[in-house]
Amino acid sequence: MGKFFLRWVILVAALIGAATATGAIMTAMGWQSGFRVELVPVNPTTILQLFLGAGLLALVSAVLGPILKLMTLPLNCMTLGLFTLIINAGLFMLVGSWGIGFVVENFGSALLGSIIFAAINGILEKLFVKDDDKRD
Repeated sequence: MGKFFLRWVILVAALIGAATATGAIMTAMGWQSGFRVELVPVNPTTILQLFLGAGLLALVSAVLGPILKLMTLPLNCMTLGLFTLIINAGLFMLVGSWGIGFVVENFGSALLGSIIFAAINGILEKLFVKDDDKRD
């Protein structure tokens, strides 16, 4: 049960980090970022909404992601797997459009945000989650 909550906290941290990095990158390029985390004002309700948004993102990605990837398998093969980025960005934008904890307003922000989110999430899980199920 402890791993579940640790992974959930890592998802929230990755979401905050991705929103910050996406905003910084898009501002540096002269574009307006459409990806932000709703943390103002900081109170238990906004933090709970952020945890709920991260949980919904994980749930939607776990349920709809494999279905969409299977349905678009020929297109994914033709693009050598790059269409998976489009699917992930679409799911990211779908959950972000609900406005629960974080908001994603445009596809460019969703694409860049989903890539950065996956990278931060992978790094944090590698650092903090002990994998007891390793087989040598």
